[in-house]
Amino acid sequence: MSMKKINHQKTRFEKGFVFAIISAIFFSLNVPISKLLLVEVSPYWLASLLYFGAGVGTLIYHLTIKKNASIHHQVSHQRGWYIVMIVLDIFAPIFFLIGVKETNGNLVGLLSNAELIFTLVIALIVFKEKLTTLSRVASILVVLGLLFANYQGSSFQFEIGALWIILGTLFWGLENNISRKLSFGNPLFVVIFKGLGTGIGTTIIALSLVESAPSLLNVVYALTAGFLIYGLSLIFYVNAQRTQGAAKVQLIQSFAPILGGILSWLFFQEILSITTLLGYILVIFALVLLGVDARKGQGV
Repeated sequence: MSMKKINHQKTRFEKGFVFAIISAIFFSLNVPISKLLLVEVSPYWLASLLYFGAGVGTLIYHLTIKKNASIHHQVSHQRGWYIVMIVLDIFAPIFFLIGVKETNGNLVGLLSNAELIFTLVIALIVFKEKLTTLSRVASILVVLGLLFANYQGSSFQFEIGALWIILGTLFWGLENNISRKLSFGNPLFVVIFKGLGTGIGTTIIALSLVESAPSLLNVVYALTAGFLIYGLSLIFYVNAQRTQGAAKVQLIQSFAPILGGILSWLFFQEILSITTLLGYILVIFALVLLGVDARKGQGV
């Protein structure tokens, strides 16, 4: 392999790592912005509008740069994978919300981290991805960090709602890996179909539950937030997956709740415990290891 080709491959992996970090930064806005919007908008309508904002915003972005819609690899059984991805994205938040409603609040944050575990396990076992030694160490640090960050200093009681939360995170873990597979086609199409398909599905659910429709102003706010939080985040996310893989990108994405928690602390004066800060430090250290790993340009 020529030196020029090696350097090009190394640059692609570094760019993929940067894309994953940018994706996490955009997604971290989800917590503070959603908290503000949920004051007047129901969770079902908010989910619908956020996804619609992502899909429509990305579609407009795609049309404005149509000249750059370069040739991408054709993904086998692409239509089927898109359908599965959308179905998973519709039902994952439903199962998760049912669980949140039925589960002790102290458990929700801890159980939601199962998405990371499911994504890693599915990527490694089903889709045969590989993690380097540094990435494996980073994955352990991330899991430990998230456990510390969500520890509330009290014993956890298992509740039936926990099963719904775990089922929702399992669906998201599957969806993350399917997005990785589809990212080798046109990454923008992945975001567009995910946004519009999931938006339509969640809208049907909101209407079937006779949820109160939000005001026009809140609709505009939510659509705009959707493009910022989900649209731009997913654009960078699926592009990062092309070189980093679903497992490694999901590890890097663990930075999102950390930054989201810091933003919530700044804007809403939420309390940060010692264990939470320790968890944050472990995740940040894991990100440093992943950054070093990306600079080595080793494949997944």
